[in-house]
Amino acid sequence: MGDDGFQNYCLVVIVEVANLLIATANGGFRCTVCGGAIQSNSKSRKEGYEVVVQDGKLVYKQSGEYLHTEGEPKDAKWIFVLSTSKTLYIGLKNKDTFQHSSFLAGGATLSAGRLVVEDGILKAVWPHSGHYRPTEGNFQELMSFLKKHHVDLTNVKATEKAQVKKKKKKPFIKRAATYAFEAIQQKQFYLRILNQ
Repeated sequence: MGDDGFQNYCLVVIVEVANLLIATANGGFRCTVCGGAIQSNSKSRKEGYEVVVQDGKLVYKQSGEYLHTEGEPKDAKWIFVLSTSKTLYIGLKNKDTFQHSSFLAGGATLSAGRLVVEDGILKAVWPHSGHYRPTEGNFQELMSFLKKHHVDLTNVKATEKAQVKKKKKKPFIKRAATYAFEAIQQKQFYLRILNQ
């Protein structure tokens, strides 16, 4: 490995070590795939996103309210994950702080993607997650789950392949340096707090 390769490797290691320190300090983690500080959920917060199926409709388990993704905010993206224990979580995506990996703190899933729901009735669903990168098989896991719970899929717009716009990424070394700098700043901040 040349000098440039070794420097890149060191930056990645610094970032990952800083991520671990940050995670222990603030209960979250920094997702290097997504490039931002991502909120992760404790058990109590996670329960607020849990969705069950009642009479073929999607309902928030905690509040008993029908899920409704239409309306405000405009251009909102609603995301879901189906955990390995076959629990469905749905919430509003926030690009900077709440993404697919937030529901299960980056843990394993059976399926992940986006959806549209009106008054508990599923209208559209597709696999799309930059973190989990769901396959057609993962998408079929969700569809099987919905069928098993008697969700009527007759008029649901379902697309097995995600419609992904490719973003132009910064060169790796620039991204790694940015992450390392931010992580080190946060680490120093949290260490000061912990030492008080």
